[in-house]
Amino acid sequence: MKARIYGSTGYLVYWVVTADVIYEHTEPTVAGYRKRIEYRRGNLMPVTYAGTEVAVDDLLGPEQEL
Repeated sequence: MKARIYGSTGYLVYWVVTADVIYEHTEPTVAGYRKRIEYRRGNLMPVTYAGTEVAVDDLLGPEQEL
């Protein structure tokens, strides 16, 4: 539901962050987003609007032990 709301209002990028992965939604439409990319631990994630990239590990923090 959030993706639909954010996409329809024109937010260029929408991130969903879980304990293990970051989903980046881009290419907004009135129905949500056309494109979704998954970034996992060990990946670098481009932050296009800031002209940089960030390590996914830095955003997710330490891995949780079960």
